[in-house]
Amino acid sequence: MLLSAAAALAEPEPSTAAGLVPAGVPVVEGRVALGRYRWLLAGREPGDTFNVVVGFATACWIGRPGAVAPRLGELAYRGVVTPDVRGRVLLDRTMRAYLHVADGNRLSAVIVPLPDGGQPDAVLVIPTEGFAARCEGVRL
Repeated sequence: MLLSAAAALAEPEPSTAAGLVPAGVPVVEGRVALGRYRWLLAGREPGDTFNVVVGFATACWIGRPGAVAPRLGELAYRGVVTPDVRGRVLLDRTMRAYLHVADGNRLSAVIVPLPDGGQPDAVLVIPTEGFAARCEGVRL
């Protein structure tokens, strides 16, 4: 019995971490609250805009003008968003359609800051639906 228990402990078990999905923030009717990453917007004048690139069925990149977006797949939609005073941005219907989620009006997404030379100048908004496959589609 001890021998079989030792053998069972010695065999590697398949990892269950691949199936885990991080908790995301709610995106309701396209409104993305950047939360603690809203400091990326600090010092911006009211009415300033951010560039947006949405890869089909991958992720949404939101960055300062002049920042280089990562490759988000073969098909991408480009647009512009204006943050409000609370650090929220509104993704339009086309942007949400490109994310290819079950319900574009109510989804959950993970917000990941992208540093460029030490200080983030952009974020990736990755829906939690099909998270692993979406992350594979992003080429940094």
